Amino acid sequence: PQLAGGLASGVIGAVRSITAKDLSLRLAWSSLENYGLRTAGLGLGLLGWHAGDPVAAFLGFAGAILHMLNHAVSKALMFLSAGTVYARSGTRLLDRMGGLLGRLPLTGFLFLLGGLGAAAIPPLNGFAREFLLLLSASDRAAGGLRSAVPAAVRVLALAFLAVLGGVAAAGGVQPLGLVFLG
Repeated sequence: PQLAGGLASGVIGAVRSITAKDLSLRLAWSSLENYGLRTAGLGLGLLGWHAGDPVAAFLGFAGAILHMLNHAVSKALMFLSAGTVYARSGTRLLDRMGGLLGRLPLTGFLFLLGGLGAAAIPPLNGFAREFLLLLSASDRAAGGLRSAVPAAVRVLALAFLAVLGGVAAAGGVQPLGLVFLG
């Protein structure tokens, strides 16, 4: 249930995030997507634990913990930057912003740093968390042994994680272009 619920809320958060016109709402929906991925990591860890696959369990739990830590740092940077953007521009609507990098270079840099971390771009820690979840869902997590986690569950989890990773990458970097580059 944790894996399915996490993946479902991740998809809902990702779709709502990329369609939101309000910068703060976009970040909030992206947080829901992150919570979904964290819950999916817990689900993968529990599946590995109950299946007797300690490597898959460790990778799933470690990915969930890294999701929490990464989200705390990257989203804090992005929300604080969004507050500065709102204070300077007077709006939260993305279509009314643009070209703010010249007036807010430090804010733009901090937003970029948070966005790249949230988007799981290497070498930042967001990439490590996504990679751990993908490893946990793969059949290689058992250290070369056949995983006790059913193949259909692993394939479905891998597909959802790959799609969510792509959407998260787009959703984490797109606001930077809309707000700061115009």
